Amino acid sequence: MKNIILFLLLTLNVKAQKDSTRTVLSIFYGQKYLSHKTFEGKLNDVYKMKFGAPISYIGIGESGSIPINRSKLKRFGHIMYTQIIPQDVKVSDTITVKISGFNFALTYFGFDVFPNNKHVDFFISSGFNTGRLRFFGNSFLNQKNPYFSPKISITPRILFGDFCFQMNIDYEVDVSKKNWRRTNFSNSDKINLPQTSNTGLNVLFGIGIVIKDGKNKKETVEE
Repeated sequence: MKNIILFLLLTLNVKAQKDSTRTVLSIFYGQKYLSHKTFEGKLNDVYKMKFGAPISYIGIGESGSIPINRSKLKRFGHIMYTQIIPQDVKVSDTITVKISGFNFALTYFGFDVFPNNKHVDFFISSGFNTGRLRFFGNSFLNQKNPYFSPKISITPRILFGDFCFQMNIDYEVDVSKKNWRRTNFSNSDKINLPQTSNTGLNVLFGIGIVIKDGKNKKETVEE
């Protein structure tokens, strides 16, 4: 599965489209579903998919057309910053910590399946997620897990005038080290935690406003 995803990321380099994509600024709330059980299932995974359980995100992002070499041809992409909502995680029968962290997302090589539809967009793009998970609230478990994950992203959007409702559905493959490390200001002895991969599914819901309406433009583009 990992090899298939990496192959798709390398080959999703589709023909550029005309500048017909509306740029939208949105706020998001969503979930990460890890591809495997972690900490005896205390972190959300694809096997239980419990909405609201750790890991939950809230953030802001922009999606729309990105120019190519100063031409009028564009590709779809998005940029997003999300913060992990602090929640309790029971890492053993007797130890509970809080999880937090952040994620930065960027895609570029994307296209719209419905480029001429005025009310519906359906984008497919590739890019990456990067960020970290962090445990805090216990002096022996103040640890972090940085990651870098190439990803495939699907972004359906429904637009009503200047308002937009959208989803971001990503599948990412963590290619970084899986070990937890002490945070920079932790002076306590490190307790070894099980390796954690951030490979998995992200599902985010967003509401936003149109800040650039490319679909109302009538331009002639020479390819």
